Amino acid sequence: MSETAFSLTFPASWRRADLRNDSSVECERLARAAFDSLPDRDSRDVASARRRYREALVTPVTRARTVGALDLYFFAGASRTDIGPMSLMSLVVRAGPQQCDPARALLRLGLPSSSIGALEDAEIAWSRCVQRVSRSVHEWNGVLHDAFGLDATSVEASRTSSSVSQGTVHYATDIRDAPGVFLILSGSALGTSLLGAQIAHLDSIVRTFSWTN
Repeated sequence: MSETAFSLTFPASWRRADLRNDSSVECERLARAAFDSLPDRDSRDVASARRRYREALVTPVTRARTVGALDLYFFAGASRTDIGPMSLMSLVVRAGPQQCDPARALLRLGLPSSSIGALEDAEIAWSRCVQRVSRSVHEWNGVLHDAFGLDATSVEASRTSSSVSQGTVHYATDIRDAPGVFLILSGSALGTSLLGAQIAHLDSIVRTFSWTN
């Protein structure tokens, strides 16, 4: 769609999923890209981590293909850090020709109106919604430990709690010359002690947005 031609600037640690590929093929490619640069990439531990990472990608890649997403990006930086996994997906939402407020597009996604605000200091006018939810440490521990070199039980927030936070950030802006049609950027960050910084990082990526047509 020409009206949705845009660009975003990502750090080198982010990779784009090719949603034209079969999900299993693309997840394998992304997993190898994330781990093959490690000096011990042939070790049993790294092979296991790569497999778990690949398995963790199946659901978001499949979901993005199902909903007709335009793009899907994953944070694939060095493992064994306190930075949890992040993703950013783009898609188009049609709210009707009489709707001109991007917040309406977020409401159509079922997001509460009380949580919708604006993205500050952005050249493009974005409506923004941040949500934080908790998942059990047991639920996330396998992905954190085996796929990303993290131990959920050692995360600061979980030392006194049995849960780990996950943040989602949804951004909406109107598409030029297409009344009632909006571009949505949907970001996700799995909670570590750096969750707030991860959400700020997603904000900084969205601020680099520009239309290219």
